Amino acid sequence: MPQSFCVGPGMRVTLSYTLRDEDGDIVEEAPSDEPVSYIHGFGQVLPALERQAEGLFPGATRTFTLSPEEGYGEHDPDGLFQVPRSEFPDPQNIPLDEEFAAEGPDGEETILRVVEWMDDDHVLVDSNHPLAGVTLSFELTIHAVEPAPDDELEQAEQALLEREGAPPAPGAGLIQLGRKPRSPGSDT
Repeated sequence: MPQSFCVGPGMRVTLSYTLRDEDGDIVEEAPSDEPVSYIHGFGQVLPALERQAEGLFPGATRTFTLSPEEGYGEHDPDGLFQVPRSEFPDPQNIPLDEEFAAEGPDGEETILRVVEWMDDDHVLVDSNHPLAGVTLSFELTIHAVEPAPDDELEQAEQALLEREGAPPAPGAGLIQLGRKPRSPGSDT
């Protein structure tokens, strides 16, 4: 009989999930036929998600709600600001909801999402995560739990060490922002 492990530090956890907003609309999902994996205890997913998954065995399901503070933080009105169109790679073609990587004064990368065309010279961007200020409902199913191989543990530890010293980004984890246009039907 194979040994069964529970979710805990250093384990590779494979799970599927559905993430819904306050209206019950699905904002992201990893269906059971396309589950995701992470190394537990290394900040690769939301801390609240790790707490909810701790101690679960394969086959377990759990539904829980995350406040904005536990999820992607409160919406910060100072995260909205105008940027001259000339600062963008293609000033004449700046689609709404497009995400751009920008370098801040301290050299740290920030993701900016275009939310409104202000006039011919400026656009309004939002540096908040798209789910900031939203109460979220998670439905998750644990598919597999196994000790992570040494190389994966080393990579997870290195990534964690690289993030140390920098304040944790709200929502660092399953939902990753990138520099890409949204495609129809895409939630990330």
